[in-house]
Amino acid sequence: MNRNHGNRFLIPAMLAGCLCAPLSAQFGGRDGDVVFFVLSHRGRQDFQTVAPGTANTAATNAQYKVTDTGALPFEVVLPSFPERKAQTPFRAVDDLFQMITQVEYEPTPRAEFTAKGKEFTLRGVLRDDNVGGKEKIDFIAGGFAPFTPGVTVGPDVGLNEVAVLLWRPDSTTPPFREVPLDYVGPRVPPGQTGPEFSLSLGKVPLFIPWNEMRKLYPGGDWPQGVDAKVIEEDPEIPSTIRLMRIRPGRKTPLFRVPARTHFFVLQGSANIASSGGAPVRMGRDWHAYVPAGHAISIANAKSPEAGQ
Repeated sequence: MNRNHGNRFLIPAMLAGCLCAPLSAQFGGRDGDVVFFVLSHRGRQDFQTVAPGTANTAATNAQYKVTDTGALPFEVVLPSFPERKAQTPFRAVDDLFQMITQVEYEPTPRAEFTAKGKEFTLRGVLRDDNVGGKEKIDFIAGGFAPFTPGVTVGPDVGLNEVAVLLWRPDSTTPPFREVPLDYVGPRVPPGQTGPEFSLSLGKVPLFIPWNEMRKLYPGGDWPQGVDAKVIEEDPEIPSTIRLMRIRPGRKTPLFRVPARTHFFVLQGSANIASSGGAPVRMGRDWHAYVPAGHAISIANAKSPEAGQ
């Protein structure tokens, strides 16, 4: 979406239209598809196919990690926000990937973003009071928005349990801090509230068309039924975010990305395999950290008949 004044009114209406959509529709998949949230950091998100049998190095083999995020213990995000708990499949000084859950009907205080980051809503409805605006704003599943330091949001409440992905290129700085109700962050433009500004920067991936990987990367042996869509490219960090969809019975060729890359399952299940290693079954909320240059393949775990 373009970052213009008029679109901040369009985006809430589009989000409201997604509210009653089934899970598959919220993420742009169909029945039987597996859909990944894919974020690459410190390098290009370029899907490079390699010859079968290409060996990985001992160094990248040691870093490669597949995790059931939902089975991880909960951590406190900030003591002043006890309603929000984090599960962390990957943490480094300059690379933090978390799933944050907010308890339903437990309001949080007003907050100011203090660190740059990316947020993708997995499920639930978060209702922001939209202080200074005409009406409250709902953030729902399937929406993406960047964290912008100096922007204020809240108070808010989960109308049901809310789960979001939060990625940051700095694990040492808290993502937000509590501020007084009448405080307006320095990055909020005149005439807008913090939530309205965040929505103007955000996107609803459902409305972005899929592109066939075989057309994006001709000559790379990508089969029909493996697709992707770019959600955001941020040259400042740098980072790139896409959704990736694999139809039932389809499998990617062996490929690598010349950047640190996170794969998170939004929908369906898949078998991911490091070159030379045994496949690991990934279901919803599973995460794979793939080091730069590490060769993997991914297959949809369902039969071709599913979802047809």
